[in-house]
Amino acid sequence: MCESNVYIREKDEEVLFFDSADVVRVEGSRVYMRNLFGEEKYYEGELEEVLLSKHKIILKSSGSPS
Repeated sequence: MCESNVYIREKDEEVLFFDSADVVRVEGSRVYMRNLFGEEKYYEGELEEVLLSKHKIILKSSGSPS
């Protein structure tokens, strides 16, 4: 499986925001995510880091989640 979990970096901590994302796309000032089950979510923020070997995507806040 090639999906990754999406985390929000808050101070020195990473908080799970979205599980098993298989699509992650930056759309202006927000990030769109969709998983294998068709669930979708947006986050107002920036893509900070992608760790492929750990199946982990880190976002940085620039607003609040939606």
